[in-house]
Amino acid sequence: MLVQPLDKPKIRKYHPKNNPVPTFGSKCEICSRPYAETHEIFYGPLRQLSIKYGLQALLCSEHHRGKYGPHNNHKRDLELKQRGQQWFERLYGHEKWMSEFGRNYLE
Repeated sequence: MLVQPLDKPKIRKYHPKNNPVPTFGSKCEICSRPYAETHEIFYGPLRQLSIKYGLQALLCSEHHRGKYGPHNNHKRDLELKQRGQQWFERLYGHEKWMSEFGRNYLE
């Protein structure tokens, strides 16, 4: 009699909820328009760290995905990263920043 091995249960990793629905109360950090969208300052492999530490900016659709938004404008993207690093270092220090993110945007 052959016994079939049991399949291992699949374990899903926990990913924090991202991009809640924009509401009238969420205002753009640049122009104060309502219905701002959440923009994670760091993307790619650092996106989950950005969500974990709250390194997010509320931006209206024009300032998020428009011509001068961080998705299309390197200068705006760098400004948000520098502001996020300054905020993080005030709370946790530079050593933790370098161990978590591995790059200094303030130089």
